[in-house]
Amino acid sequence: MRYKIENTTSGLIMGIYEADSEKAALDAMARDAGYDDYADLDEQTPARPGEIDVREAYPDLYLVSEGEASIIGPDEIPEDVNGYESVLVIASTTAEALAAAAQWDAGLVAPDNVVWAGETIVAIDTRA
Repeated sequence: MRYKIENTTSGLIMGIYEADSEKAALDAMARDAGYDDYADLDEQTPARPGEIDVREAYPDLYLVSEGEASIIGPDEIPEDVNGYESVLVIASTTAEALAAAAQWDAGLVAPDNVVWAGETIVAIDTRA
């Protein structure tokens, strides 16, 4: 399973980890930061209650335009998304959405028909 770890105070996504549990994902993040495990990290730099959010990493729908990416809901898809100035991207992080849009700009990927929230949309799907 994929888990996204976020600092709720700063909004920083600390990583997306493949793990068997939330605890295993936190341990992987802590090891990436040079700690033995999450208990070691929390002992040395304790987080406030609720400051670290761990959840299953589901992708979001991003509208990418002029180097900016914003998460939008299925009912917020603008009529003027034309694949020239803007593109829809399904991704787990803003960085992933921007990277996919850069590949689109370079002609390396193209949007395709994708079912999102029960509707068919034209988007770049990074899940494939």
